[in-house]
Amino acid sequence: MTKKSMTCVLVLIVLAAIVSLAGCTAPSTDHKATLAGKDVFDPAKFSMATYTIATAENQSQGLLTVLAYPGEKDGDRLASVTVSGNVSSRLDAWLNRSHEGVNNATLTVIDGEGMQTVAMPKSLNMTTMDETWNTPGSTYDYYGTDSVIVPAGQYNNCTVYYGTKTIQYMGSNLSFEVIYYMHPSSPVPIFYMVKSSDGIVAYALNSVYGPDDIDSTPERTAQSYFDRISSGEYTRAARLLVTVDGSTLKPMGRDSILSMEENMSRTYGTAGEKMAIQYILTDSIQSTGRIGGHNAVAVHWSSIHYSRSPGQVYYIDGTFNMVDDGGWKIIV
Repeated sequence: MTKKSMTCVLVLIVLAAIVSLAGCTAPSTDHKATLAGKDVFDPAKFSMATYTIATAENQSQGLLTVLAYPGEKDGDRLASVTVSGNVSSRLDAWLNRSHEGVNNATLTVIDGEGMQTVAMPKSLNMTTMDETWNTPGSTYDYYGTDSVIVPAGQYNNCTVYYGTKTIQYMGSNLSFEVIYYMHPSSPVPIFYMVKSSDGIVAYALNSVYGPDDIDSTPERTAQSYFDRISSGEYTRAARLLVTVDGSTLKPMGRDSILSMEENMSRTYGTAGEKMAIQYILTDSIQSTGRIGGHNAVAVHWSSIHYSRSPGQVYYIDGTFNMVDDGGWKIIV
């Protein structure tokens, strides 16, 4: 099957429920000849992206979140997590200076029976926890242009890249085809598909945030808050909190911050040495009116926190009341 026929067949059968594809269009001259694996998710160009995952049969497979943490001691980190029901898999991969390889990576899998954290073999060189087995050294060839509608919106004249690859894993050869839809308005793929012997899996963009974004939406604020808690940066986490005095918003006072630091350090320690966070997902945002002239919402979230030793898993959900005060803040 040619690349053209394969692409158009995928376009016709994948994700009718969550994504609409406009069909193959004439090639554009404004494009790069190849897409490098290191540029698919570049931690210098975004802070957070979320995707809906589905199969060719339009069956929802869950959610993918990709997070960027540039400038860490072991290299620029990409953290990605897939969540489907009570099963989640998280890959943390630290890229080398040139982003041509992975310094190290850890995989944490949590299901109804418990959790397991393992060091990933460097030879796999994976960057994200999805079905693409993308490595920094992968290359994808330019195919053409196409338009697509995903939960994040409509994107016209996306540049489409295509690649095939075969990898060795657990003594077996795995062969598959990958298509990426890239658009100049987004630092991450708008849409991508993987075809293997197991079928087709597709990823449709829900949301994406720039590299310096910490609080532009309630979803981003919730993630930023838990990121700072998980890394032991409790004072920075407190900057995302406000109190309400009548109709006046106030930052947390020094005594309250010190009390928070003491309480949190007992649970999480320094940089998650006691408790760690697998993921945080916001699944409902409801308007609650206005506070002091600012929009306010109730944000329902779910999360998994765990301790490594002893290995214990905690499924947690809750609601944050938030207010838009030059960026979304959590009311305490």
